[in-house]
This record gives sequence, C-alpha cells and structure tokens, in this order.
Amino acid sequence: MCWSTLTVLFGLAMVAFEVSSTTNGAYLSLNPGETGSVTVVRLSPTPLEPYVEFKRKGWKDKRPELGIYAYNSNFRESGFLEFKQPGEPVTIRITSNSGIDKLYRALPNSGNSESAITRALEVRDGDGDPHRFKWPPRLETLPAGISHLTITVVDVSPTLAGERVTVSVKPPLGFKYVSRGYGGLYWLIFWPVFAVFLGIYGGMLLWRSYRTIRQ
Repeated sequence: MCWSTLTVLFGLAMVAFEVSSTTNGAYLSLNPGETGSVTVVRLSPTPLEPYVEFKRKGWKDKRPELGIYAYNSNFRESGFLEFKQPGEPVTIRITSNSGIDKLYRALPNSGNSESAITRALEVRDGDGDPHRFKWPPRLETLPAGISHLTITVVDVSPTLAGERVTVSVKPPLGFKYVSRGYGGLYWLIFWPVFAVFLGIYGGMLLWRSYRTIRQ
C-alpha cells in the first residue's frame, strides 16, 4: 500500500477517533427551567450516558452535599442500588431530535479530580425513594449520525440551586473504556506512535526517490 493511501486512511481514522473520544457538554445554572443544548455525533448507535460536573477547590474540598458512592451489596438480587448518602437531589430532563424524552436524576459522587466532582445521571425510574436507583439502569440510545440534545433543569435542592455546572455526555471512547462497535478505533489512543512510523516510512520513500534521481 502506497504512503499517500496510508496517510489518507490514517487521517480519516483520526477524524473518526476525534469524533468518538470528544466530550460534549452544556454549561448552565442549576435553576428550574434553565436550559442548554448539546450536539453529539455517533458513528454507530451508543448508549446515552450523561453526567453533571461540579467544581471543587482542590482535594480538601470534599463537598459532602454531592453524596458518597457506597451502596448495598445485594443490588443484583434486589434490583436497585441503595445509597445511605445519595447527595442533594438534581432532576434534569433530556430531549432529542431522535425522540428521546426522559427525566434523569443524579447519582452520588461518581468520579473525582482535583478540580471537579462528577455525578452520573440515570433515567428516573422506581418507587420515588431518593436513596434508591434501579439496577441495571435503563439506557437510552443515541442513533448513528448527529443528535441535538436539549437539557432542562427540572428540580434541584436549595443547597445546590444556582450553582454553575456542566452537563456532559460520555463519549464512546475513553482511555479506560470502549463502547461496542468502537474497538477498532481504540488503538488510536496511541496515535503518535502510528504517526512516527508513518513519518519514518515516508522519509525512507523520499530518500529512495532522491537517490534514484541522483543516479
């Protein structure tokens, strides 16, 4: 396969990788009625996995109002996760041009970094107990192509009201995970290595051409 063809294929693969690994989100205030919009592109159908990102001031800022992710050990048998500290409630509605129209509520603290705490959003389903979340969770599907999502804050506790947050959609590809149908793109996480080999190959071809011309 010639170098130019490899370069074109590599470029197309990188575009697909970038689309599939980019996180899209909307920055908004947690006030009932506040709305934001997110546009996502999917190469094949994938689950819709939204989450809310809250700011924090370093590791010492524990933010207990966002809950603790510790649940019952018998969740598979009981059919739900039960949290002693579920965090202050947040309810968000997500609609899309593909027909999605669901209410989501925030789970407890689901992920941490020095500057942010994330709370996954799950379709509101169950008996209304704020400590319980259905297991396994119901997942809506984003179709292949472009989806336009509208995010609306429905309800929020007074403790969190008015806070500026980012509501994002988890991409199909990440360093520690890959969605079904995207396995072929996962190795492009190491794209610099492929780019180096492609560059070396191109350099060798250029050198051979140069020597042929000189002869």
